[in-house]
Amino acid sequence: MKNVIFSLIALVTVSGVQAQDEPSDIYLGENLYMGYFLPIETKLTYDDIEGTPYLQEKLTKGMITFVDGKAQPYYMRYDRYTDEVEFMRNEKIFAIDNPEEVKSIQIGDDKLVYTRYYLKDIRYDGYLVERVEGDCDFLVRKRVEYREAKPAKSSFHLPTPAKFVNKRDQWFYSCSNRDPMFIPADNTGMKEIAGSTEVYKKLKGYMKENKLSYGQEADMIKVFEFYNSMQADE
Repeated sequence: MKNVIFSLIALVTVSGVQAQDEPSDIYLGENLYMGYFLPIETKLTYDDIEGTPYLQEKLTKGMITFVDGKAQPYYMRYDRYTDEVEFMRNEKIFAIDNPEEVKSIQIGDDKLVYTRYYLKDIRYDGYLVERVEGDCDFLVRKRVEYREAKPAKSSFHLPTPAKFVNKRDQWFYSCSNRDPMFIPADNTGMKEIAGSTEVYKKLKGYMKENKLSYGQEADMIKVFEFYNSMQADE
């Protein structure tokens, strides 16, 4: 990434992404953008920090779908640290500052939705990655932590560089179009989703039969798909 700094405030005030009647002015022939671009200024200068705050390794071809049904392609990436989606336009990076006008954002295999969600009865507004869509959606909050640099404790030690460290994902569910709720890391989460003892037993039986683990995202995707299939059969 080129070490060129632009004013975040100046960019954000004009960066509201919008659908266009004509095709986007960027070339979307490749899945990953490999050209030159001018980065947006963030709270931290990422160049000197180990690790990355981005969910996608590079600017990735994707599609923004607006609440009015229109869609627009861009090269994009999701910044987990700032909880912002960045997109490229005319070789400059902008941050979406009107997420309430966006229905969903598809970046490669990741579908992001900007939504109100609840964590321990506290309301948040931000991006979640939707892994399963149905009567009961399964959504994931991707997180990263910034750790400041630390000086060497003595002449026998090396200083610790600043770095981004991945944090454990947080899981949410949204049934019947309700605001997403946090899934506790124990059986109470499954009981909340099931809604009844009978359905809970079926979910646990399905997990046992297929050797699925509660701690694995891929396994949870299968559980939610099974749950939604049961709802469809009723």
